[in-house]
Amino acid sequence: MKESKRRIEFNPGHRQEMEKFLNPGENTISVKQLLTQTTTPEDIELAIFGVHQELGNAAMMIDVFEFLIEDLVITIEALSAENIEKAVSHLESFVHILTRGTDNADAIIEFLKAIEARNIQALQNDEPSILTAKTKEYILIMTEDYTLIEKILSEKGDEYTRVYKDALMKVNQYLRDNK
Repeated sequence: MKESKRRIEFNPGHRQEMEKFLNPGENTISVKQLLTQTTTPEDIELAIFGVHQELGNAAMMIDVFEFLIEDLVITIEALSAENIEKAVSHLESFVHILTRGTDNADAIIEFLKAIEARNIQALQNDEPSILTAKTKEYILIMTEDYTLIEKILSEKGDEYTRVYKDALMKVNQYLRDNK
């Protein structure tokens, strides 16, 4: 496996479960570092539990993203001094949700694939599985969450991009016109 530069970011609420793996004061960890630190089935289960929660968050954020888009469209229709901050905030949220959600999801899936490859290698060497029953449950849920993310983005990604670009153009125009 080529060396990855991807990092997994944990919400403060999930950081506690992952403290064993994270450096003090940090909310992110590289895929490589997490793989290095997960050597036992118990460590793998703990790490998979933590990343499963983050992937679930990403799926939920992207699933409800439609509401942000709808509100952005409504806000942009009648830009004014009263709602320009809301429009800018929506644009920032748009970028944050899509970027963080997809980057985190991709890093988590990279980690998951590496763990699954490690498990296959163990089984081929007639060693016991490194995946506990609970870890396997988390992996099934993660697969569903990632499939949801991919489905939404493949169905709506172009529309979301178009709405974002249109809204950004209108906000920029409003800001230029109202200096």
